[in-house]
Amino acid sequence: MKFICLKVYQFIDYIKKKNKLTHNTQHTTHNTQHTTHNTQHTTHNTQSNQKNVSLKRTQPTNMIYIAILRGINVSGSKKLPMAELRTLLSTLGFADVQTYIQSGNVVFKAAKQNQEKLGSQIAEAIKKKYDYEVPVLVKTIDQWKTAIANNPFAEADISKQGITFLARIPEETTIEIDSKGDRFKIINSEIYLDCPTGFGRTKLTNNFFERKLKTRATTRNWKTIYKLLDLAEAL
Repeated sequence: MKFICLKVYQFIDYIKKKNKLTHNTQHTTHNTQHTTHNTQHTTHNTQSNQKNVSLKRTQPTNMIYIAILRGINVSGSKKLPMAELRTLLSTLGFADVQTYIQSGNVVFKAAKQNQEKLGSQIAEAIKKKYDYEVPVLVKTIDQWKTAIANNPFAEADISKQGITFLARIPEETTIEIDSKGDRFKIINSEIYLDCPTGFGRTKLTNNFFERKLKTRATTRNWKTIYKLLDLAEAL
């Protein structure tokens, strides 16, 4: 009888140990699965973060540009309403497009790119829609500020002054002309004008400089120059 009881106790003890071992094994398996899940989750987050960083790095940086058009809305020719010009430039993918008066002055944001190509892109879009050619000069806001800072006639009456912007830096900068008291100075791709008798009488016109320097030119007075800077800085 004692032998039988001993066997029963041993069997019960065996069952308890087996159940405990099974429970520990299941718990270990659960922890392993949980660890694997966390590892997979961490890997997913790392891949997601790397993807976000990659996308962020490839996004182009927008630059602020100032575009000035040559010879639109003059004496009824080459009519181009500014509202239509803003819409046209927006369809090209430019952002925050703003215009100032009817002579064709635009500020906008666009991805950093070659400015000559940018001007050609605008000119081609105008040609396609309106069937006439308009030269377009494009400057960055920093170039615009530099042009303002370089004014050699700052001591004179600024209301009688302006800047003729050139499409490129001219090879020849010596020009002889009887300007009858009007002054000009070429610095980089800008010609600074001082015309005490007014722009209506000066010989220092866009056509004159284009013939002499063999490049496109368009002129703005200082009121327009400063206004475009204000608009660009507000973007």
